[in-house]
Amino acid sequence: MKTEFFYIYILECSNGKFYTGYTNDIKKRYADHVSGKASKFTRSFKPVRIAACWKLYGNKGDALKVEAMIKRMKRDAKEILIQSPGKLNKLIYQKLDIAPRIIKLSRKHLTAPRLTSAV
Repeated sequence: MKTEFFYIYILECSNGKFYTGYTNDIKKRYADHVSGKASKFTRSFKPVRIAACWKLYGNKGDALKVEAMIKRMKRDAKEILIQSPGKLNKLIYQKLDIAPRIIKLSRKHLTAPRLTSAV
């Protein structure tokens, strides 16, 4: 059986808000967000950067549960998660009834370009 994995990500957008999502191809999904094809929210408020990203080994249902958990968090909790990404493992064990393996991706693995503003 093939091991499935998904990326759970938090984008910081041009209005200062966070957008959380999941995908199996982070580079393509980020490019879709930047071009306005991925969601209504990022069509209006373009992503400035990938604030955090984790690789989750599990099934699509697990990815959806983790995404929903992060979306329900208040901003200050998301900021803590961005600053201390290793805390996601502990949170999913405490709050969700799943045990997927999560790997935090370092910034060097996230080669998606920053959005630059034209002057």
